[in-house]
This record gives sequence, structure tokens and C-alpha cells, in this order.
Amino acid sequence: MRKERQKVSVIFPTETLRKIKLIAALKEENTSQAIVRLTEKALEEELGKGEVSWEKLAELEGKIVAGGDALKDSEEVY
Repeated sequence: MRKERQKVSVIFPTETLRKIKLIAALKEENTSQAIVRLTEKALEEELGKGEVSWEKLAELEGKIVAGGDALKDSEEVY
């Protein structure tokens, strides 16, 4: 069974992207694969191995501020 996928554009701080590219090279994978793998690992660390309640997530959707200008958001964080 194939996983559903969605293409996104993300702006990374330059140093973070360099680290990701280094890890990708060491693991002999492309940068996109490394980003997905590292994201999944970080999500597991944050959320644990439990299942996500998609119903609860759907209820929260739109209530949590997200999206907008990625460059502006990145500048505010970094």
C-alpha cells in the first residue's frame, strides 16, 4: 500500500540545510529522503510511537496559526 504524499516548499536556515546535506551524503541518500527521515524521527521523539487521533487533529485544524509567508516566519524564528 502506497503512502499518500504532498509536495511542500520549506525554507531552511542555511546552516541547518548544510547539516542535512552532510547527513544525506553520509547515508548515501538524497536530500529530500534525509529531510523526510529526520522529520519522521523528530516527530516520533515529540509524539512518541502512539497513534495520532486524526479526528482531534481535524478539530484543531484552522485554530492553530500556520502557513503564511515562510520567509517572514523563518526570519522571526531565526
